Amino acid sequence: MNLFYWCGFGLGLVVLQTALAPVLSAGGTTPDLMLVAVVLVAIYWSGDEHLLFAAALGYVKDLYSGGVTGVSLLVFFLVAFFIKEEKQQLDFENPTLFAGVVVGATFLEGYLLFFLQSATLAWEVDWIPVFLVILKRAAYNLILALAVMMIWRSAVEKYRSAYGRKRHRGLI
Repeated sequence: MNLFYWCGFGLGLVVLQTALAPVLSAGGTTPDLMLVAVVLVAIYWSGDEHLLFAAALGYVKDLYSGGVTGVSLLVFFLVAFFIKEEKQQLDFENPTLFAGVVVGATFLEGYLLFFLQSATLAWEVDWIPVFLVILKRAAYNLILALAVMMIWRSAVEKYRSAYGRKRHRGLI
C-alpha cells in the first residue's frame, strides 16, 4: 500500500480515538478504536506493511495516553504478527475468532499496563477495580469490533460484487 494512505489512515484513527472515544465513554471506560483497526488491517491486508502500521499506531497511542510507553506498541505488534502468522490456518473472517482476538488483545494490554504501573507503586494497588475496568473495556471493544466487522464485511462484499474480483492490492 501507499505510504501516504497508511499515514492518512493512522492520522484519521488518532483523531477519531482522541475526539470520538471520550464521547462514547460508558461505565468509566472508552472503546479502543485503534486496536480494532489494527486487527482489521492485519486480517484484510496481505504483506508486512501492517506490522509497521501496528507498531507505529501503538507508539502514537502510548504517546498521547500518558501511560507506560511501549505497551500499546508491543500489544499492537504482537496481535498483528499473530494474525499474519496464523492467517493461513485460521479463518479470521469468522466473527467469533475476530472478537476473540480483539478481547484477548484488550486483556493483554490492560494486564501489561496494570502490572507495569503497579510495580512502580510497590504493589499497593487494589486489583479488583482494575480488573473490572479491563473487563468493561473488553466488553466495549467486543461490541465495537462486531459492529465494525459487520460494516467492513458489507463494504468488502459490495466491492467484490461491483468489481467482480476477489483480490485487489492485498485485499482478501
